[in-house]
Amino acid sequence: MRGKVLEAGVGTGRLFIPLAQAGFQMEGIELSEEMLAICRAHCEAHQVEGKLMQGDLLALNQHDVYEAIIMPTGSVGLLGSDLEPLFRQFYEALQEGGRAIVDFAFPTDWSNVPSTSVVPLTEMSGLTLESKPLQIDWIEQSTTTLLKYEKWENGRCIETELQSFTLYWHKIATIEKMLREIGFRDVHVSSDYQYGKEPTVHSEIITIEAMK
Repeated sequence: MRGKVLEAGVGTGRLFIPLAQAGFQMEGIELSEEMLAICRAHCEAHQVEGKLMQGDLLALNQHDVYEAIIMPTGSVGLLGSDLEPLFRQFYEALQEGGRAIVDFAFPTDWSNVPSTSVVPLTEMSGLTLESKPLQIDWIEQSTTTLLKYEKWENGRCIETELQSFTLYWHKIATIEKMLREIGFRDVHVSSDYQYGKEPTVHSEIITIEAMK
């Protein structure tokens, strides 16, 4: 692959950085300027170069064309139930023969049991994340979780933030049909990061790859 690769929803650069280090000509787009600031700092720390843009995935700059557009780790689930506008944007932004590669996640591990994780920052400070599942909606095909972030310093909670976090999942056959109607061809489905592996009811990640 010699052309440009766009990571849609680049976040903090968790995959952007190793892909750039592997020699891919990476660009990234992210709606959150705060996320981009973290991504830029991570890129600088790892001496990685790549174009990072703040913007909406539904308003991609059509002056740029890409050999591939990727959206990994199921982050497409943040965008709601109607994905047709997103994939039409991808189609228009791809060069002829370019590929869209998108991961879809499923709530295979959904549980009503709350959980807490701890992230140390220094010897005297850290973060805690409490995750409280609220509901799974089979009609809207979504899960909603209440996230509570707390920042601790010297044994005291100095900052708290709450977030209602909703993720959507999608029927794969519907996505395949939609991609072909948009104009994509050679649509391939894999599961759990094993190319060509047929999905099962136990698959946590399903990857769809489609060529323009």
